Amino acid sequence: MTLTLLEDNLYKIVRDALGNWNDNKAVENSSLVSLSLLSTSIEVQPVKQFLKRLIEELEGHNKEHAQVLKERYWKQKRMVDVSETIGISEHTGNRYQRDGIKWIAKQIRHREETYHTTYTRHLEARLPLPTYTHFVGSAALQQQVLDSLLADNGKWFLALIGIG
Repeated sequence: MTLTLLEDNLYKIVRDALGNWNDNKAVENSSLVSLSLLSTSIEVQPVKQFLKRLIEELEGHNKEHAQVLKERYWKQKRMVDVSETIGISEHTGNRYQRDGIKWIAKQIRHREETYHTTYTRHLEARLPLPTYTHFVGSAALQQQVLDSLLADNGKWFLALIGIG
């Protein structure tokens, strides 16, 4: 199964994985497992460890958003309690949560696309060098026919078979 990297889908998947933080089976069986980044890299990372690292990176980018996500998902607090702990309104807490999850989803998408680009280049580098010197196409065939007809010992009879 390949994870569709549409922002809305990825946002929901990340939100669900964070929402199941204390249920290890649910987190590790989430759709994020299908990311090439997690499943085929040399250093296989469980989903929870990957999300934790992203939240820690978010902390360097926006401390308040990361704090809301930690309180909300790691400590399993309700948004009302999170808002009181941090000293913000519940509405602002919801917005911080949404923006934090969007940031994480964007990072996942970017990293997955980078991984695919790098992996594709790696595979292409393993291909042998081409053995041909030029592409064969209609222009080359037309030139060959003209050369054959215009030669001093040119052909008397020429039959072209094919489409067109």
